[in-house]
Amino acid sequence: MAFFRRKTAKQQEQLPVAVVRGASGDLQLYEHMVRIQRKNQGKDILLSTISSVHLSRPGFCAPGYLKLTFPGSQETRSLIDENTVTFKRSQQKAFDQFKAELDRRVLAARTASR
Repeated sequence: MAFFRRKTAKQQEQLPVAVVRGASGDLQLYEHMVRIQRKNQGKDILLSTISSVHLSRPGFCAPGYLKLTFPGSQETRSLIDENTVTFKRSQQKAFDQFKAELDRRVLAARTASR
């Protein structure tokens, strides 16, 4: 017999709202931040600090990518940037949906911080 407990508010806050897996890493969207997770490291970025989210669709030979820009981030080539996750053509729909939710939450975080 298994017993299940309801998750506390703190535990629920730690669960991602949305997750998308790319070719170069995963993006995890939480209530107040987004995490870029790679094999050996993760990077957390507060939603209120994100100044732009750029989605580039995959081409014939080139992968697509989602790039996050925020104050203090380095402007480098997009495919090798630490704030960029690349993806394949088959992952395009999932990244479109993730970007739409991310844009909505970034806008809400900006208006709440004013």
